[in-house]
Amino acid sequence: MASRPPGGAGEMEMALSPSRGPSPWAESCGDVSDGGRGSRGSPTATSHLVASDDSSHQVVTFGPITAAPRRHNLDRDKNISFLLKELDCLRDINKKLQDQLVQKEKALQRREVEEELREEQREARGLERPAAVLEEVLAAQKDRDQALMSRLLLANEERDEAVLLARQLHQASELEDFHLKDSHMDVDELLQCVCDADSVQEVERFGSVLVERLQLARQRRNDITAQEMKAVMEERDFSVAKVSLLSVCLSVYLSVCLPVCPYNQTGDALVVL
Repeated sequence: MASRPPGGAGEMEMALSPSRGPSPWAESCGDVSDGGRGSRGSPTATSHLVASDDSSHQVVTFGPITAAPRRHNLDRDKNISFLLKELDCLRDINKKLQDQLVQKEKALQRREVEEELREEQREARGLERPAAVLEEVLAAQKDRDQALMSRLLLANEERDEAVLLARQLHQASELEDFHLKDSHMDVDELLQCVCDADSVQEVERFGSVLVERLQLARQRRNDITAQEMKAVMEERDFSVAKVSLLSVCLSVYLSVCLPVCPYNQTGDALVVL
């Protein structure tokens, strides 16, 4: 509650005093410090206390004992009305101050809320950077793990390929050893080995040898047939050439010998022909 403005009671007393005017008994009144006793041979003055609704304000007025009660009542009414107006004014001031206080409190609360929001925003901005760094670290770790897994898969594939190649080379070396060791076996024995094989590897091994032997036999037979055909064709060509030469020789002989040896009766020339 706002404090009462200073000088209210004094101003009120000064405003009321001129309205009453000077008292005719003022000069005959004694000093207040002598206990309220007047001088001898003068009227006795008494003090009247006018109390208002506000207990902190008391107005003391002095007047004659024989003053009219109407004027006393008028002064009291004026004093009361003035005090009521002052009270209303103070109430208005108090209400305005309370409204201002409420507005200030609301403004203060709003500022506190805004400050808390700004603080939260600063904290959020402060946490955004570590969060972004953490996300970058996690993304880099994920990429590294993926690259590592890719390298491991590639290494496993290369290892499998190397193992398969080594196995194939080992099988090829065993097959070559088998070819060298079992080259004396004929086709029937190889066919019997294929029939008696207990595993796929043995079937492939003996089957490849059998196919190779059959291919070699067919190639050998083709070579022999080609050589025989070549020899026959060479013999035929030689025979044709010989026949041609003999025909030429006979023609020459006939052209030379027939004019010299005419036809006789015995027919020797015809015999020669």
